[in-house]
Amino acid sequence: MSDPKGLWDDETDNVRPSSSAPNPDEEATMLDIPAASREELPPFAELEMDGVTDRMPPTDRFGRFMLLEIMGQGGMAEVRRAVELRPDGRRRPCVVKRLLPGRRYDDEYRAMLLEEARLCQRLSHPNIVATYDSGIIEGMPYIAFEVIEGPSLKDCIAELGAAPVSVAIRVALDVARALEHVHGMTRDNGESLGLVHRDVTPENILLGPHCAKLADFGIARHEEREFETRTGIVKGKLCYMAPEVFEERLIDGRTDVFSLGLVLAELVLGQPVVPPTAIGVLAIEDLDAHLGTILSGRGLPSGLVELLRSMCAWRSEHRPPSARELQARLRALEVGPRGDSIRGDWSNAASANPFEIPTVRTESSIELPELPGVYDLEDETELGLRTTPRRRSR
Repeated sequence: MSDPKGLWDDETDNVRPSSSAPNPDEEATMLDIPAASREELPPFAELEMDGVTDRMPPTDRFGRFMLLEIMGQGGMAEVRRAVELRPDGRRRPCVVKRLLPGRRYDDEYRAMLLEEARLCQRLSHPNIVATYDSGIIEGMPYIAFEVIEGPSLKDCIAELGAAPVSVAIRVALDVARALEHVHGMTRDNGESLGLVHRDVTPENILLGPHCAKLADFGIARHEEREFETRTGIVKGKLCYMAPEVFEERLIDGRTDVFSLGLVLAELVLGQPVVPPTAIGVLAIEDLDAHLGTILSGRGLPSGLVELLRSMCAWRSEHRPPSARELQARLRALEVGPRGDSIRGDWSNAASANPFEIPTVRTESSIELPELPGVYDLEDETELGLRTTPRRRSR
């Protein structure tokens, strides 16, 4: 069916997309159910959709939504495939994120989800997963998102390996367009909102039929944010975080540019640049030299290598100053014809050279120090910055 992966925060990172391609002959409103004999099927509820009765998994009513199977669940919220029963009688497939029943009276979690909903409702861009609706039903905050017919970037890398340069540039351009919209958000008086996504990762980039879309604004930072994480706590995926996050320096749009640089490098290499350690980029003594080493000898255009090292510069002032400037540099690197489908171009390249996918295999010799203040709670990494050892200035 679809993959809403990345639509939600780290607490629901266990979502797995469907790899089956949509059938253009089917009604757009029908949800695809794996074929099985009648003897193999469990008791199903009958669901009539647009005049056609199909056998569907058991459903739960949640206001005007019929909730289907759980697609992801963490310590705060659950994400479920759903069908919205609209007032005009039509049915619309969607993805619903709502608090777990045990969290419905927790003021902190309610504030977090409601704040995410307010922000998502303000975002409208072709390269950002659309928010259909949000609110409170039966005392439970929720957000309804569009369905994306495609997997996450993380799953494509796992399945297909490193992407061709043309595909990698195309994905990066789509995300850069989304970031330009995000960073350009303003208050009602025209002043900058100072919005930073803070979680640009392969899990939060979805590959739709024709473009890549950025998702998951659960930990986004902006100046009107009413609820903030506790002092000294960082949330997100450590191996994509910019160094200023750890070193308590200014966080702005260039922080997202750094994360996108690591994503783009992972796309062309087939594996993450930064090891998944408890201290992220701090585990690498010289990131620029590390990038130069793993990117060399891969047959990559020199302009792309130079751009990646610029995007991943340790000091934010050495990176492209904005997502708009980044787009201009990416467009200068575009090569080859642009197909209709990102996944199609990627898959064709992988099948054409099944034994020549350029994937880096390196042995990490990094010795990790003891680091007090690092915890892994409910799939959510929390790092006490005040206890993090200082490293030499870059």
